[in-house]
Amino acid sequence: MWRLKYEYTHSDCKYTGKCKKLNVTLSTFPINNFTKKEKFYLIAIHTLHGKPENIKKYISYIKKISKRTEQISENIIFSLIDTKSNIQYYKLFYNPQIIYISPIIHKEGKEYIEIASWDRKILSNILSFIENSKNTILFKFLSFKEDKIRDVFLMRAIPKITEKQKQAFELAIKNNYYNYPRKINLGQLAKAMNISKSNFHEILRRAESNILRYFI
Repeated sequence: MWRLKYEYTHSDCKYTGKCKKLNVTLSTFPINNFTKKEKFYLIAIHTLHGKPENIKKYISYIKKISKRTEQISENIIFSLIDTKSNIQYYKLFYNPQIIYISPIIHKEGKEYIEIASWDRKILSNILSFIENSKNTILFKFLSFKEDKIRDVFLMRAIPKITEKQKQAFELAIKNNYYNYPRKINLGQLAKAMNISKSNFHEILRRAESNILRYFI
């Protein structure tokens, strides 16, 4: 299978500029697409990371620019968005023969994209279009090779965890609690959340349990 990876910024993107302004990271995973009355429609699921207040602002923005939305949690939302511009690119990029190795990451004014296909020409056409498009602001080619695909993102039901469990788990990851050797202990993490060590431990264990069920 052919695998393509690149960084990209284009003038008609509805996500990247707002992400940069609010200092949030957006992971977008396409679900489906269709064309109707000269408009391109994209159904996608968006996951946001950043300060809670900025995530709220971004979700409000997504709701304003979307035809339909369905909010799943504080930082995850489904959307149906339409566009009249750059439709040729969207038709190339959202070709049903393409496999999304990972979500499209919007961060610091750029899109980070990794896709694959059995048909090399489909990916080549995307590269050619980007390189010659007037909408292209930034393009950085990273890799394009025939390779075995061993790591693929698969969207499943979102794990059901409470806001406190999510906060504890993200705090542990951010502070390298799961690294070896560990960089921080439970007492220090509990202090950062302003709760007791035993309370933090219980919240974190429940979060881990729920997240593990999500993957198994």
